[in-house]
Amino acid sequence: MNADVISMGEAIALGLFPSAIPISKMGAVSGVEATEVDIWSVGGTYVFPAAAQQMEVVSSSAQDTKTTGSGAWTVKIWYLDSQFREKTETINLNGTNVVPTVATDIYRINNFWVMTAGSGGKAAGNIDIRNLADTPIYSRIAVNQTRARNAMYTVPYGKKYYIWQITYASSSGTSKDARFTLRANYNNMDNALSTLFYPYSEIGVQDSTFTIPYEIPMKFPAGTDIKVSVISASGAAAICTV
Repeated sequence: MNADVISMGEAIALGLFPSAIPISKMGAVSGVEATEVDIWSVGGTYVFPAAAQQMEVVSSSAQDTKTTGSGAWTVKIWYLDSQFREKTETINLNGTNVVPTVATDIYRINNFWVMTAGSGGKAAGNIDIRNLADTPIYSRIAVNQTRARNAMYTVPYGKKYYIWQITYASSSGTSKDARFTLRANYNNMDNALSTLFYPYSEIGVQDSTFTIPYEIPMKFPAGTDIKVSVISASGAAAICTV
């Protein structure tokens, strides 16, 4: 690092902008074919909650049970209410038995992590947070993971979100292409949120990894929903990550 000239990212990491918080999002999806899907552990199209609500958490494994299981014991949800205010809740897992959230105002889920675990040190099954009707699923910590792999994010109240860099990767083993698209429900031409998702970045990747740095970062206001989607025109791009 040059002692005289540093990047904005380095300045934030050094604490020179106390109000700025670095955010890293990860997403992964498998079995990508000729139908576009959003990048998250469940696959298919991600459905953002239509209204603030109470949700439920459940695992596909009985080992994800607090104090007695070898898998995850507790999980933490970082969420936004309908005013996009940041809140959290920690859930004690009960294996395949549903545990309702105490919160009834969950509108967007930005992060979902395992906080404590048994001897396995990770999720023993797929841990989902979902609608009280059991579907749709709003976030998943996949088996053998400790945090959700969801390439979705909603900008909290009072914040602006800057994207400085994105890394895309595709692996099929058979030279299949994958086209990634970053979308947001923000119309920067009119400076307004929308019911539609607009593309902001797009790249084709074939069995490789590519990082795009943005010298002029993309900026999104509070309330913006952001997601990354992928499609393989030639089919069978086995795993795609961002």
